[in-house]
Amino acid sequence: MFKKYYFLPFIDNLKAVGLSLLAFFIFGSWMTNLIFSIIANTFMLIVLGGFIYSRMWKLSRKNTQKNFGLTIKDFVKFILPLVIFDVVIITFLCLCKSGFIPLDDIILKTYYTFPDNAPREIVYVSLFDYIGPVLMIWFSYLVGATSEVYVLFIAPIITFVAAIFGYRMGCENKLLQESYINITEKAKKKFNE
Repeated sequence: MFKKYYFLPFIDNLKAVGLSLLAFFIFGSWMTNLIFSIIANTFMLIVLGGFIYSRMWKLSRKNTQKNFGLTIKDFVKFILPLVIFDVVIITFLCLCKSGFIPLDDIILKTYYTFPDNAPREIVYVSLFDYIGPVLMIWFSYLVGATSEVYVLFIAPIITFVAAIFGYRMGCENKLLQESYINITEKAKKKFNE
C-alpha cells in the first residue's frame, strides 16, 4: 500500500518543474534580471516545499486516523529516494564543472562558423553541452538565480525539511495557517504588553 509513496515525491517535484517551466515561458525575458529571478526561484522553492509538505501531511493524517503504525523513520524513507536522486545529480554536475569528470573533453561535433569578413572559427560541442541542460531541467525552479551549481543543494534540503515538517504537523493535526495565527497572536500580545 505504501510503495507508491516512494514515487509520489518525484511526482511533486515534476509538478514544481512544470510550473517553473511554464513561468519561464511566460516571464522568460525577465529571468535575465537577477532580482526577478531570485524572487521567482524563491517562490518556486516555496511551491516545491508546499507540494512535499502537503503530501506528507496527508499521509501523516491517514497514519494517525487509521493507525497504520508508521514512524518518522518510515517518512524519511519515503522522501529519501528523491533527496538522494537530487544529491547525485548535483554532485555529478559539480564534478563535471570542476573538471574531475572530463565530459567537456569529449567532443561530439565541430562547427565551423563564417562571420562576415573573418577567418573560419571552430566551435566545439562537447558531451556536457548535451547532458548539462537536460539535467538542469530537473532543477528548473532554481535556474537563473546563479550560475554556481552548489546552490542547487538548496532543493534537497527544502524537500527534506518540508517532508519532516509536514509529518510533524500532520501528527499533531495542525494546519500551517493555525500555527501562523497562533504565532501572530502571541507576537501581538507580547507587543501590546
